[in-house]
Amino acid sequence: MNRNNTQPNARDIHTAAHRTEDEKIGNSLPSATFPLRVGFIGAGKAGTSFGKYIATRIEERGDSRIRLSGYFSRSEDSAKSAAKLTGSAYFATSDLLADACDLVFFSVPDGEIEHAFANLIDRCSESMTNLEGKMFAHLSGSRPSDIFRSVWSSAPQDDRSQPPKSERLDSELCVFSLHPACAIPNRETAWNHLREACFVFEGDSSARRRSDALLELIGNPVGEIHPNKKALYHAACVFLSNFSVALAAEGVALLASCGIDSDISSGFLRTLFLGNAENVAKCGPTASLTGPAERGDAGTIQKHREAISDLEDEVVSRIYRDLTEILLRIAREKHPTRDYTLAFEAIGNSSEIAEASFVKPPKSVR
Repeated sequence: MNRNNTQPNARDIHTAAHRTEDEKIGNSLPSATFPLRVGFIGAGKAGTSFGKYIATRIEERGDSRIRLSGYFSRSEDSAKSAAKLTGSAYFATSDLLADACDLVFFSVPDGEIEHAFANLIDRCSESMTNLEGKMFAHLSGSRPSDIFRSVWSSAPQDDRSQPPKSERLDSELCVFSLHPACAIPNRETAWNHLREACFVFEGDSSARRRSDALLELIGNPVGEIHPNKKALYHAACVFLSNFSVALAAEGVALLASCGIDSDISSGFLRTLFLGNAENVAKCGPTASLTGPAERGDAGTIQKHREAISDLEDEVVSRIYRDLTEILLRIAREKHPTRDYTLAFEAIGNSSEIAEASFVKPPKSVR
């Protein structure tokens, strides 16, 4: 692996030998020490892909500040496969991985993060592996990082694998979450999708400071949110990603009801679905809006509702009505002088009710 001699900014460098007296007594966390050794507990699609992306960026940039240590997983085969793909090491136990890392990512299913962290604490207690000064993070879009603190504070005192400074460590436990807003369908090639992904960071300022080198290495746009917004943020991602799958599936089903087979409907996905998505990504939702809602075409909207009603599927009928109302709100934002009264009435909502419930789209999505 090619590495250059690029020196990190001096303000980011901190070693134990240069810690201030305040840091020694626990008044503040140390800054990042380089190289920052990164490892993963869990070797599924997300963890393997992110690790491969990190390894690739290290090689491309010759950045010696970050080092990918490797993987531990309950599945030995998965961990060995991830290690081989990323050019890193396989660890037989979680405590061995933690001992070789400064930053441990938990790339496990959302509901298993606490259990995996608790198991790590137990394992480190048994092996007398010191966790002091290490960072812990996960890749979940829906869970906040303070779940690590909850597990840590509830662990028996003797299981914290630390010298007798546990009260200081409780307050200094350095944790964060880093969610790649990107679909990761496989372990082998999806890592390349991360080049275009936005990441969202959630954690305290010390975690952000100590992880800056990693964020600089990957070079992706990084947003930051408060922990109490994680669920809402993840719901937004579902709207942008998973709901599009549901809408595409229902669109294909409606085409089938019209007698159009799957070979033909795949062309609709390319021209209508992908074409519209590209326009939205380039121009924003408001500027990209077309169709009967944008025109205020009440007659067409009413015919749609009647045709869908004949299918006797209440869910599809409700989806059409609700999404059309949202489209009409966007249309009114796009054409504030156009009268959409009849269009709102066609979905069973008078213009007065629509005006009362209208929420102006934020500038960021126009």
